[in-house]
Amino acid sequence: MCEKVKHKTALISGASSGIGYQCADLLAQKGYDLIVIGKRAAKLEKAVQTLRQHPVIIYPLVLNLCEPDAAENVFSFCKVNHLHVDVLICNAGMNCVGQLMHTSPEEIIDILQLQTLNPSLLCRYFGREMKKKGGGHILIVSSLTAYTPFPTLSLYAASKRYLHSFSKAIAAELKPFNVKVTDLCPGGVETDFFDNRGKFILLAMRFGLMMNARKVAEKGLNAMFKGKTYITPGWVNCLLIYMIHLLPRFCVAWLFNHTSLFANETDSKYEQKNKYLNHE
Repeated sequence: MCEKVKHKTALISGASSGIGYQCADLLAQKGYDLIVIGKRAAKLEKAVQTLRQHPVIIYPLVLNLCEPDAAENVFSFCKVNHLHVDVLICNAGMNCVGQLMHTSPEEIIDILQLQTLNPSLLCRYFGREMKKKGGGHILIVSSLTAYTPFPTLSLYAASKRYLHSFSKAIAAELKPFNVKVTDLCPGGVETDFFDNRGKFILLAMRFGLMMNARKVAEKGLNAMFKGKTYITPGWVNCLLIYMIHLLPRFCVAWLFNHTSLFANETDSKYEQKNKYLNHE
């Protein structure tokens, strides 16, 4: 990613921290102007101040992508500012931790809006523009959880499964028009997205299942620019995907009952502190 580009723009959702921020930083190093989207103004501004070390133009957009008209507002923002998006990175997400029966209807709507509907609309709006121009890149951040049901992470895992399937489908649709779509499926990433106190998470870090956000971003962008349709960073994660397909279904129930990641919601410590985690 050392070759510099000129007069190209990348749009990154969830750019305030984690994988999104690292993608923005790497693309700025490459010479891309940036449209960075984040939910929290102060957090996004802090990220923008750091990104300004690069000699590129940065367009910050404070926006809650859980809102029904968010994707349309993003597209309108680009049109008003005469911005053509050459690289689209759909990264924004949230993790709603808890059994479905204990999850509010508002939380269900939010996570599905954020992780299924709005990414689909963003790909539709900007994919059409890329198709007209004759080229472009789209990186969709899915997850290793797309490969198996996760009790107490049911909405998160299911929405990532949607993105996993969706990205492969539109990759085939847009391939004839030189628009490359890449599905990034990381395992655990060392960000505030996870609560590192859980036994499962500590074990994952020890055995290399958790990766640095910078490395995940690098591998994702490299795969995207090479035109790959899919990337899972880390050989351990690739092995884990293979093992998941071999595991009998009762293992999901065993994990639910024996790991703190799937803590019983009657435990107030998890219900109050881990119920509704966001990342941008």
